[in-house]
Amino acid sequence: MVPKKSKPASSLELNTIQTDKFKTELLSVTFTIPLDKLRVPLYGLVLSTLKRGTEKYPTLGDINRRLDDLYGTGISLRLTRYGNNCVLGFTAELLDEAYTDGEVNIFDGALDVILQMLFHPATDESGNFLSKFVESEKSVTCDMIQSKINNPKSYAY
Repeated sequence: MVPKKSKPASSLELNTIQTDKFKTELLSVTFTIPLDKLRVPLYGLVLSTLKRGTEKYPTLGDINRRLDDLYGTGISLRLTRYGNNCVLGFTAELLDEAYTDGEVNIFDGALDVILQMLFHPATDESGNFLSKFVESEKSVTCDMIQSKINNPKSYAY
């Protein structure tokens, strides 16, 4: 396992580690920004709103159908604290193409979905996030916080 670094674009660094030890691959697109306690909840809201729809895949159902076509690839959100920084992004877990018929490029497909989420989110005519997505994610976030408050062990963590 030898890590490789490449720069596919001027502002993008790609780190890869190839190994034959696993049947799955992991693709992670992350950003590190200074920690701002007041904005962290907004970062989570933005990430979850980005995952709701894109220009190419307008609804969550469209995104899920595309991920199903990619042998059940799963994309999850990442929002963590690392020292004085906030790390946010998307992580895709996908099947290694050695275990498929080779007709579908799973890695490129998963990368395309993530890049669509980041650079081509579903927006209205003004270029703002769709309000129905934002309001829905606000509600989901409030419900999640309330459920943790109702569970003392989870809330303490």
